[in-house]
Amino acid sequence: MSMNCEAPKGASHQLSHPDPVEKQLILAGQMEEHEIMLWASGEIEPLGTLAVESMISLIKEYHFAGKKTDVVNELITLANQKIQTLVTRKSRRIPPGLSIPEICDDVASLFWTQVFDHGAAPWAEICFWKVVSNLFTDVVRLRKVGLISIDSSTRTSARELADKGLSLEVRLGLREALGTLKPNERRAFWLRYGCGLSVGRTGELLHRDRRSVRNLLHSATSKLQLMC
Repeated sequence: MSMNCEAPKGASHQLSHPDPVEKQLILAGQMEEHEIMLWASGEIEPLGTLAVESMISLIKEYHFAGKKTDVVNELITLANQKIQTLVTRKSRRIPPGLSIPEICDDVASLFWTQVFDHGAAPWAEICFWKVVSNLFTDVVRLRKVGLISIDSSTRTSARELADKGLSLEVRLGLREALGTLKPNERRAFWLRYGCGLSVGRTGELLHRDRRSVRNLLHSATSKLQLMC
């Protein structure tokens, strides 16, 4: 995913929070859990709106510290609502046959995978909307190159299936089996073996490193073998 966020002035290209977010994080560090949740839900008007970038920073801090679980869950819910807002706004770009909830799930899955990846740059804490917008574009592109044929309805004509060299029974059986995989396992398996992409390219599209992709492929293959 290509980012186009400008670094703060004087940051020497190092990633850092914008000043308003930094101030909100300092203030949040002085608050009780219930006060943070009230602020996030907009119930403390004098403080203004808690920026979504601040929410993501707090989620990461509390999650990795293993504390304030209730705050983490509440902030994740609010962030997911914002992801849904963006997807809904871009709904005209969603491929036919797919619903807004399906795309939201895909975007959210990739987003949180990136947020909780220790090795990933903290772009979501700097320009949330740009990150989510780019992920939306990635998801739509993935659907168009083949994932839609797995995640959508199995109502495909016998003629189309025959053209692929497989009988209707075999193709529907394969789709049913793939449907039992976790979303990222299914995506990795289809990109690697269905679209013929390399492990490296599959990782780029899923925002995963090679080791993670190999683990997904191993898990998917093991599950499919048990069903055969």
